[in-house]
Amino acid sequence: PNNQNTSFLDHYLRLGWVHQRLLAEEALTNSSLYLWAFPHLQIHQSSAESRLLFFNNQIEPQAFGYGMEIGLEYNRQFKVTLHGQQLTNTDPQGEFNRFVARLVVAYQF
Repeated sequence: PNNQNTSFLDHYLRLGWVHQRLLAEEALTNSSLYLWAFPHLQIHQSSAESRLLFFNNQIEPQAFGYGMEIGLEYNRQFKVTLHGQQLTNTDPQGEFNRFVARLVVAYQF
């Protein structure tokens, strides 16, 4: 990517469904464990100029992809989430044609 241009405007839409399930609950200690999953399709739209400057024209102005978010939440204080996504209409030989994943661990004091 061209690091001289550090910002651009991107509009996106994610269409999917959320599945949430209570795995365990203990009323006496007021504790709970939830699992959720969010598979989705996504559309990103940006100007051709922004895509050229920032992504070296390896991503189309209107990019399509898919993703998945899955996580565990304990007592609404501790969360572990795995996010993954991939754009499908990128340059096949480019550096943006791969599945990207990130792990997020959060604790609320």
